[in-house]
Amino acid sequence: MDSDVVLILLPGGKGTHTELGMAISSGKKIHIYSSEKLDPITATTFYYIDGVERFNGELESFLRDMIELYS
Repeated sequence: MDSDVVLILLPGGKGTHTELGMAISSGKKIHIYSSEKLDPITATTFYYIDGVERFNGELESFLRDMIELYS
């Protein structure tokens, strides 16, 4: 609850979507990473809520982007 930003790395474990829901309800900045492009038909609708940013590709690129964005 003390964080300003939540990074979700997919595939996540059992608590990932609980944390995601808490972050959404708390108005946190949320970034979701997946190595593969998310399929909007099969992915949870939480991934497409306003304010949730999605990234697919190389993990290193995602981490560089996050460091640049929040440094």
